[in-house]
Amino acid sequence: MWESPIAGQPVNPSHFRDKYRNALFKVPGVRMLTPHSCRHTYASQLQALGVDMETIQSMVGHADMEMTQHYLHVQEEVRQAAAEKFSKTFKVSRSR
Repeated sequence: MWESPIAGQPVNPSHFRDKYRNALFKVPGVRMLTPHSCRHTYASQLQALGVDMETIQSMVGHADMEMTQHYLHVQEEVRQAAAEKFSKTFKVSRSR
């Protein structure tokens, strides 16, 4: 469990980082990620699932939309699906 080593106290950042790092080391083939990089992934995955920006902003706790947009990284599959959807909707040929 990731509770504070001192009963009744919040978990301090270095204790959290140690527990997080040790948990990642136990997963074969996973590169070292920071909790911050996981936050970016979480926001991007929500977007890929079609969750609206206001909801993502609320879920990650950002005060403004600009910060939420900074966290998003559009996946290539999502980009391709959007281009395909646009092409079908507007009957645009994607070949040259």
